[in-house]
Amino acid sequence: MTREDFVPRASRPCSGMAGYTGRVFSVAWSPDGKRLATSSWDTTAKVWDAASGKVLLTLTGHVAIVYDAAWSPDGKFLATTSDDHSVKLWDAETGKELRTLNGHQGFVLTAAWSPDGSHLATACGDLKIREWDVTSGKAGLIPMRSSTPTLL
Repeated sequence: MTREDFVPRASRPCSGMAGYTGRVFSVAWSPDGKRLATSSWDTTAKVWDAASGKVLLTLTGHVAIVYDAAWSPDGKFLATTSDDHSVKLWDAETGKELRTLNGHQGFVLTAAWSPDGSHLATACGDLKIREWDVTSGKAGLIPMRSSTPTLL
């Protein structure tokens, strides 16, 4: 077996993802269904027009793998998570970086917005989940209790 045998088929390069130099990690529909956001090993996230397949925005700013891109409920913002231990918030129309959220002590795997878009929860390789106030950038830990071991 090779390393390739352990890479999920969905993260292998595929046609239609022109513009990437690394594997694609995630894909998410915008709330209105008109755009897609992707994240990649090449340290970028991209916003695509879902109908034409054209790249609308390339989000650069992370210095390591980008694991996830999550749309805010209103579709105005994107949050990206990275191996560089940070979370970045972006204007989903212009691609402007709005804020960097620092505090995790390991790679940040995923993000989820609160239903009202005021908070963001992020999960990290440091085995902690943080809740961020997206306006202030302040974070708190979400206490997680489990009777079974968690593997990351």
